[in-house]
Parts: sequence; structure tokens; C-alpha cells
Amino acid sequence: MELKIVVSSDHDGEEMALDYLRVESAGAPPCTDPVISNVSKSDDPCQAGQPVTLSVSGSLNDADDWHWYTDACGQTTAGTGAQIVVNPATTTTYFVRGEPACGDPLPCETITVFVGIDEEAPAISCPANQVVSGNNNCEAILADYTGQAVVNDNCDPDPAVTQSPAAGTEIDGTQTVTLYAEDAAGNIGSCTFNVSVEDNTPPVLSLP
Repeated sequence: MELKIVVSSDHDGEEMALDYLRVESAGAPPCTDPVISNVSKSDDPCQAGQPVTLSVSGSLNDADDWHWYTDACGQTTAGTGAQIVVNPATTTTYFVRGEPACGDPLPCETITVFVGIDEEAPAISCPANQVVSGNNNCEAILADYTGQAVVNDNCDPDPAVTQSPAAGTEIDGTQTVTLYAEDAAGNIGSCTFNVSVEDNTPPVLSLP
């Protein structure tokens, strides 16, 4: 800090005295470190390269922004901001902190994204209840209804669909049929519907 006092006079004999002069520094303004309340992620991806959203909530206080890293705090930058989108190829731990901190860098909060763990069963919808014509014995052969199922899965684009009882089974009356959808991770979803055998054969009348 430099203090300069300039005094000028227009007439001889003028006097000036500095009886007491004190200059004080106000000091550095107060600084508050960032505070993280929560770190979260969207669903873990079941395949490499799928997008995952990472979020951090809290207060930056005197920090400028949230900084995300992989490997370790301050290492490989993954992005900045309260929310970022990443596409991990393998299970990866991410680190986040507010920067700059007031003093030494603060420890990072972490969150791990697990890649390749699919625990969600396929969603499967069965056809409506069916009515089929019976033969002379009021029986019918069960058709293959797997192609009428509507199946959706979060990872597997083509889950395997099976039927129980299997197609070709002889049934009578009303039979409950179950369709199963199994994805590549072994998760199984199911639905049921009824197949009823209708008697459309008129009776045979014999005269004496």
C-alpha cells in the first residue's frame, strides 16, 4: 500500500500540521466454503456408453462452480456445473467439489456409476381372453400366443417369450395361459389370460 500526501501553498507563511495520522487495513473479506447436501445419479446403465445424469445440490457460497472429476479429486475433469451427463464405458467413481475453496481444497464427495447391472424385468402384456371352438369331445389344441405379446425392456431389445402350457397342448373348459418374457440378464416378467373352449357341435339325434 502506498500513501501520498501533497501540500501546496499560495502565500508565504501558511502552516500545516499533521497532528495524528493513522491508516488501517480493513483486512480480507470473510469467505465461506461450499457445502454439498447431496450427490445423486439417474439409473445405472446396463450397457457401456449409455448416458447417466449426475447431480449435486448444496450451496456454493464463495466458490465459483461445481467441478467433477474421475480417478481422484483434481485429476481428470468430467465436467462442471450442478448437473452433468456422462457416458461411462465401465463402472466409474466420480468426484465433485466446489472450487475455489477459501483455504485448502475441500475433500470431494463421490458417487459410483455401475455399468452392466440390469435388475429390471421386462414389461409384457398378454392378448385378451380367447374363445376357441372345441371338437366333438369339447376339446381344443392350444395355439401359440407368444407372437401376440407386447414386450418392452430397458436393456434387451428382443427378450425371449415363452408360453405355459405350451402350444399344442390339448385343453378343455377354460385354461389359464401364462406368457413369460426373459431378458439377456435373466430377469423375467409375466402375464396371464384365459382360453375358453366353446362347444359349437350340435347334438346328434338318433331315432329308434
